Amino acid sequence: MSRRGHVLSAMMAIAVAGSIVGCTPQSAPSPSPSTSATAFSSDAEAFAAAEATIRRYIDASNALQLDDNASVEAFLSISTGTQHTFDKERVESYRSRGYTVSGTTSLLRVERDAVSITGGTVSLGICLDVSDVEVRDSSGRSVISPDRPDLQNLIAVTAGYPLQVLSIEGTTEIDSCLG
Repeated sequence: MSRRGHVLSAMMAIAVAGSIVGCTPQSAPSPSPSTSATAFSSDAEAFAAAEATIRRYIDASNALQLDDNASVEAFLSISTGTQHTFDKERVESYRSRGYTVSGTTSLLRVERDAVSITGGTVSLGICLDVSDVEVRDSSGRSVISPDRPDLQNLIAVTAGYPLQVLSIEGTTEIDSCLG
């Protein structure tokens, strides 16, 4: 499986760590968060807010139940831009295919990658453990590649004020999974 495929599996593990059944909700487009040069007074404050945002995103993904529109909307409200689009499309795809997801994604490590207070973005290196997450089709067969790494080394970018998750992508530039 390609690096992108592993990242997609990891993101799906994040996006749907609850059970998946039901139909797709019709929701309004997610508003983009506003940016502000004065949103954070320091890099440390911005980093702390970004880490809290990523933790909130993972918690919401672990609580997500696709037969519950409120939990779907709560999860989608934490992302914006490309991540929001990815999450929404993946949730709709899993629902339409009748997939079920079990297990929990764990955030093992968070590292500061880059902070741009004036640009309103904060990038974090994160390490996720997705070893407990299983995705199965309607016949009960696993759709997770046997080559999927249990640990996912990713860059998460948050943006706006209040911060939302803008993107999460695989990386080889930094290794947040090394202790």
